[in-house]
Amino acid sequence: MRKHYNKIETNTGWSGLGYRAEGCEFVREKPKFISYSFFSLFTGIVFMVSKERKAELIKQYGGTEANTGSPEAQVAILTEHINLLTGHLQTHKKDHSGRRGLIQLVNKRRTLLNYLQNNDISRYRAIIGALSLRK
Repeated sequence: MRKHYNKIETNTGWSGLGYRAEGCEFVREKPKFISYSFFSLFTGIVFMVSKERKAELIKQYGGTEANTGSPEAQVAILTEHINLLTGHLQTHKKDHSGRRGLIQLVNKRRTLLNYLQNNDISRYRAIIGALSLRK
């Protein structure tokens, strides 16, 4: 039987390994601390847009509540999410993984805006004006 010396650590902190010795085997435990990428355990700030706010944005920019796939609704949700993350990154300057996620969101929003600009310039100008984005 192989020995797992590097997995003896128990579930006492942020390690994430979650193994405990039971007899001669190591048994996988469920982690005690769950850290989601959209919730800061240190500050208690939620980085995701709430369901109610998302439904409100979809209704306002998508036309109806069922029109979740419209580029305008997606751009509005992404803009709300970007604003939340920007506020977090102003206080936590060394959060590099959060900054990477922010850059990914900005690029996704830019792609949707490029799609709107190429296909329907009037809808593009309307969403840029409504969300007060630069351009």
